[in-house]
Amino acid sequence: MHDTYERPRFFPRQLVTHTELNQAGDYALARLRRHNRMMHGWGVVYGALVCAADEPWRLRITPGYLLDPAGNELCVPKEQVVDLRSDGVTVMADDPFGPCGEPVGRGQPGKVWVALRYVEEPRRPVRTPTSGCGCDEAACEYSRVGDGYAVAFLPECPPSHAGSPPTPDQFLNGVPAPCPPPVTDPWVVLAMVEVDAKGEIVTIDNCSCRRIVTTLAPFWQRCTPQPAAIGQVSVNPAEPIPPGATGVKLVVEGTGFDPAARVDLGLGVRVTRVEVTTGGTTLLVTAHVLHSAAPGDRTLTITNPDGSTSTRPEVITIA
Repeated sequence: MHDTYERPRFFPRQLVTHTELNQAGDYALARLRRHNRMMHGWGVVYGALVCAADEPWRLRITPGYLLDPAGNELCVPKEQVVDLRSDGVTVMADDPFGPCGEPVGRGQPGKVWVALRYVEEPRRPVRTPTSGCGCDEAACEYSRVGDGYAVAFLPECPPSHAGSPPTPDQFLNGVPAPCPPPVTDPWVVLAMVEVDAKGEIVTIDNCSCRRIVTTLAPFWQRCTPQPAAIGQVSVNPAEPIPPGATGVKLVVEGTGFDPAARVDLGLGVRVTRVEVTTGGTTLLVTAHVLHSAAPGDRTLTITNPDGSTSTRPEVITIA
């Protein structure tokens, strides 16, 4: 896993091999990892809580999403059960249920820190033709790379997780941020778990050694509609207006007229000027009727910048 700063450029009649095609994917992955490291940091983004299971020595990890120190995504798509007597377990994203790990001993009481790290493995082997004239059976190559994660039980909270998070004042003080420190270990710690000699869970601490990545995904807002309300409309000159008329004036009384409001008077009428008085209660419109304008009534449409629209039919009549 390394940064790639060069991407392939394809051109007509180029001989393209697996090297160029793989480099295109490596380049995109490297950029994504750099973006995650530099813009988001690393830690737990959502979920991935450690809870007690129904049996001694066993824990449940709830679904979650994490970023590791190298910028890799760790996705826990479904609940995963792990056994504290095991050496940990590796789970691929497409495993139907995921193993829980086979016990390798009687289990030791005390504290452990449950942590995840990113893993990938080759998947989907396919036959490849051999070169030369031999009669050997065709070799196999893997056609996919699968994402997954490994669960481990650490003896302590890693130094990479030590310290206090920055305060809001430190975050907003305007001082240029230093580059993130180099990656020292691959782990993202979820919780400290204390277990007794019978495998009963004494304590689960999902906070003291957990790094939480700040995300804006849960935060959203709703705009407040500000539609214009059209009241009385006066037109000068008096109706009907002949084709080719210029300097047609409309004074529209109402509320909620934004200074940047757009005004439309239908086909054949070109709005040349719009002015909104202070307070947004009066709209002054100047228009020009094209010589090609068809006779008939025209509708006044006022659209504020937020997209809210108000209309008044039969405002002017073209003779």
